[in-house]
Formats: sequence, C-alpha cells, structure tokens
Amino acid sequence: GLLQRYDGSIPFDKVQTLTVEDNPLKRWTGYATLLIETAGSGPGGSEDGRGSEAAVPLARTERIESLVNDIEAVGTPEFERPPKRTRRRYAARYLVALSLGTGALYAANAVVGGVPWYWTAAIVPLLPVAAHYKWKHRGYWLGERHVVTRNGVLKRETKVVPYYRIQTVIDTRTVFQRRLRLATVTID
Repeated sequence: GLLQRYDGSIPFDKVQTLTVEDNPLKRWTGYATLLIETAGSGPGGSEDGRGSEAAVPLARTERIESLVNDIEAVGTPEFERPPKRTRRRYAARYLVALSLGTGALYAANAVVGGVPWYWTAAIVPLLPVAAHYKWKHRGYWLGERHVVTRNGVLKRETKVVPYYRIQTVIDTRTVFQRRLRLATVTID
C-alpha cells in the first residue's frame, strides 16, 4: 500500500480463487495484477464480502504467471470460446442498451432541447465489432484439477479455481438463450 502497509501469509490450502487482471495498457506494456481470494477476511478484505485478497498490484506478466503456477500448477490453458452464435446475443444486448440510451437522450431533448440524440445512430455499426471482441476474449478451460475462465475486453480477468474448491455449479437459461441453444454456467 501507499499510505498503509500490511503483510500477511496465506496457506496454499486456503486459496479459493486466483485472478489475473489486465487492461489494454497493461497488456501493451507486459504487466498484470494478481488477486488471491481466500474464504476468510483480514486487513486486505474486500468490501463486497469475497474474503481477503492478497494482491500483487503490478508485476510483469511472466512473473504473475509464474506465481500462479507456483500456487496452483495450471500450466498454460488453451481457452475454448463460446459458440459463435453467442455474438448475436451480445449484439442484441448492446442494441437494447443503445436503444434505451437513445430514448433517454430523445426524452431529454424533448424536455430541455438541444440534446443531439440522433448521434447515437453512428454507434450502431460498431455493435457487431463490440460483440465479436466480447466473444473473442471470453473463454474457459477445464484442466485435470482446475477450471480457468477468461472474461472482459478492456478489463480482462482470468480466474483459476481448483475443482475441490467448487461449492455449486448453476446452469441458467433465459428464454432468449434457449432460442439460441445457449446457457450461462456459474461456478461458485
């Protein structure tokens, strides 16, 4: 920490999840962040109740990967992406969000005036590109002893969870997901 420092140790058998975070700037410069989630709480505990997190705030990506493999021997996961039809769902969700935003700007224009609500139409051609990148950067890998997931385009998170730490696996399918033969699997 900058203003407050604390040290601690976590036994390997108490590690629940390892999370490697990066963003475009970190990826470009070769850096990443490592978060170690445990079941307990401590001085580094997060406010969202996830337990304590011991973090390596910034280190070379190779160093972070080496630390992850020292804690949980994962190796180099080869991610499997969701089915390609998932991109249609992402694009549809973005279109709904853009439509709501456009409606809000249109309403603001009707009340206040001078709000350029029609400029949101310029974003529509970018929706398939955004959907493709979300699909491209999402994936999972089922190893012998771990499940590894990757999510996010700008802020990408790669999570490593040992199988013996998994409490529940939840399979949910909305009406729209069923139409595309998709499901969301949540590992807790």
